Amino acid sequence: MQSYTTEQIMRMGQDIGFNYEKFEFSILGNYTSNDSLFNHRDIPHFNHLHKNLAGGHGNEGIYYGEVVSYIRYFKFLGISFPILQLMKDDGKNRVLETFSFFCFHFLKLNEEIDQEKNKCLSKITYFIGSKNKLLLIVFLPFFKKMFKKSFRDYKNDDWPFLNRRGFLRKNGFSFYKDNNK
Repeated sequence: MQSYTTEQIMRMGQDIGFNYEKFEFSILGNYTSNDSLFNHRDIPHFNHLHKNLAGGHGNEGIYYGEVVSYIRYFKFLGISFPILQLMKDDGKNRVLETFSFFCFHFLKLNEEIDQEKNKCLSKITYFIGSKNKLLLIVFLPFFKKMFKKSFRDYKNDDWPFLNRRGFLRKNGFSFYKDNNK
């Protein structure tokens, strides 16, 4: 079975008429890319660390393997929607999450870039695609608000945890997954 990169997926979407908009967020921390990649792939932690993420409905892991699938519950206009999301590695230090809802296609690319002195730049880019350009423009402010909130949750919930891992690592601790792919 063929695996496609974020860029290839978007190119295929554009070939059939999708228009894409993007939002980028980044933050620098005292941790390694291994710490952050582990965090992105750890779907079960969503229900424990991110209480607001699913509006209290939780997330359900479906399959953990080369491609991870899980159901994330989104609330919109007071209605809860279960959305099947897929996550996969997308090259060195890149993890892609993708899902669709209504007439929109979403890609979330998490890139972890190691810096000097055991620091890491965590870059999260959201791509929103739709064939209907008017609907994309109309809903763009809503999506931007939703993604800003998601990044704020990452900054408030995950980032301190990642920096703690970096602090422990600096003080001689190691983690089980450090030597596993």
